[in-house]
Amino acid sequence: MKFIYLFILVNFTFLFSQGYIGKVYNSQKAINIREGQSDSTRIIGKIKLDEKFIFYTNKKNNWWKIDSNNGVNVYLNKHYIKSNGQKGVLINKKIYTDSKYYLIIKKHRFKAFDINIILVRPINTKLFLEEFYCKSLITICKGDSTMHNVYYDNMDPVGSCAGIYLPKNQPLENFFIFSKFGDYEGEIFILSSSGKLVKSDGGYFFITKDKKYIVSDWFSDLQGLSIFDLKQEKIIFSKEINLMLGKWYNIDNDYYVLAREHYDGDDYLYMFNFDKMKFIKTDKKLNKNFKIVKMYIDLSSLKDCFCN
Repeated sequence: MKFIYLFILVNFTFLFSQGYIGKVYNSQKAINIREGQSDSTRIIGKIKLDEKFIFYTNKKNNWWKIDSNNGVNVYLNKHYIKSNGQKGVLINKKIYTDSKYYLIIKKHRFKAFDINIILVRPINTKLFLEEFYCKSLITICKGDSTMHNVYYDNMDPVGSCAGIYLPKNQPLENFFIFSKFGDYEGEIFILSSSGKLVKSDGGYFFITKDKKYIVSDWFSDLQGLSIFDLKQEKIIFSKEINLMLGKWYNIDNDYYVLAREHYDGDDYLYMFNFDKMKFIKTDKKLNKNFKIVKMYIDLSSLKDCFCN
């Protein structure tokens, strides 16, 4: 598995279209690409005559944005761009077209940051084993500069789901949370308003009523739990445990989970002690005073949780 860390600060989400696949036109040699939307801006590099690229149209002027593999936004005058109208995305120096792949692209924005999430999967299921199940590239830009990328080369839906998923609405004002599923190795990413990113094993999560902790069960073939301290902005607990965790419950300010020690064992209510960071087995029984804890990113409610 391959990944690169990034910083993401997001407040709302909307979909945007794929770019178009283009080639150099009206030139007998490699053409300059620039950092800005005019001939006076600095030259970043060149595009060869036989090189395909992704471009985005611009109704405001003649300078169209070009996707580049180095993460820098560059521009080319539309006079030099030719396209047959086919759409696609650029990931890790390869173009994926909408004729062969499902391309899911989402854009998020928070303050000065723009975040793009790209998910790609083959339309022909026979290509899953020949090529990949699901790729993802997440980028964050500030202005015309790309700050960081997260790249997953192949997320396998072993265990049920695969992809990058976010809560329908972000539950905290100063943090943005998203999770990666697949490969029997779920992960949770927590971004603070300062730009700090924390990654840990996880997947589904909930936030304690006192807004002190984010608690995330591992989406994995291993049983584990991760806890993020919202004040300290760091993981204070993340390890494998000897319990098979079920639903979480809250009563007053205490948190319980219905769990068993082995697959065919009996279920008991275990209280999690946040002071000692440990589970305590109890003889309590569920009653109407126990409230089911709201879990975020509940994939069980989705009709399709494969690479979308």
